[in-house]
Amino acid sequence: MPAIEIKHLLNNRLSDNDISLLLCVLYIPLGIIILSLRAILLLGLFLLAQILPDTKNVRKFISKLACLAVGITLQVENCKTKEAVNVYISNNLSIFDQLIISTATGSISPSARTTLERVLGLSSYCFTNIGNLDKFKSNVNKFIVENQTPLYFAPEGRPTNGKGLLKFKIYPFEFTSKIQPVCISIERPYLDISVTSIGSSYLSDILYFMFCPTTNYKLMFLPPIEKHDQTDEEFADVVRRQIANALKIEPTNYTSTDLAEWEKRKLAEDQVRAQGRNTTRAFNPEIQRMTVQVKEVLPHVPFNVIYIDLCEYRKLQVIPKFSS
Repeated sequence: MPAIEIKHLLNNRLSDNDISLLLCVLYIPLGIIILSLRAILLLGLFLLAQILPDTKNVRKFISKLACLAVGITLQVENCKTKEAVNVYISNNLSIFDQLIISTATGSISPSARTTLERVLGLSSYCFTNIGNLDKFKSNVNKFIVENQTPLYFAPEGRPTNGKGLLKFKIYPFEFTSKIQPVCISIERPYLDISVTSIGSSYLSDILYFMFCPTTNYKLMFLPPIEKHDQTDEEFADVVRRQIANALKIEPTNYTSTDLAEWEKRKLAEDQVRAQGRNTTRAFNPEIQRMTVQVKEVLPHVPFNVIYIDLCEYRKLQVIPKFSS
């Protein structure tokens, strides 16, 4: 199997399929009504999160309300495989993965966004900023010793579209010698709208969750894995490959930093292209001749796209606007 390219790890928000786009347009009036009703429920959830104490039963209750408020349904496979471990590890597909894992396991997710995530019922706990890794590890170890609550980590570091697994961050594998992997898959019936996308924000992802009719999560618990004579890096790789094999996807060599850098470049390139297409400037005969030559080799690529790319490559500021 050829290695997956980094550009295949993120989707655009909407599908290019004409039928899917038409369904989205027709759904907009109903979607706005559903979003408004869920916003009211989310406001009530905000008030409850400020009033009720932060206990295990309250977290469980708020998590269920949060799932309802953002239109999430949950199906769990292999329930009998789930064990009482200190750490659960999963792939990362959306901003609400920790809400789903918390609902299924009662776990806590280390986070710095305590206010917003507690409002959304995401069962997070602030162990200090991850930038101060030594203090973070110390606080996590202390929490594990003093509490009977498991922890959940998504060591990819950021959501993808699930076509491949990013390299895992190592620190979640330093806290225990026994980890239970969990596989997450997501479906959105009726509407082909990605749960996250290129350039998406935390707020936009939440709004699309509330806009769509439903977002269906499926969890599959894998047998727990114990670390024997392995290093933390080797242990992380074993867990990652187990998740990748169960999901039938590829463990890639990309990190969350690599994906973030590619995303920045992609957004910048798209912006330049958009500006180029909307700008009428002087015509350059030399670039036109080169474009014709490239067009002969790549007949499926539009003429104006080739011209704009050549102008950018040559650092020219003369980009004409072509009519279709």
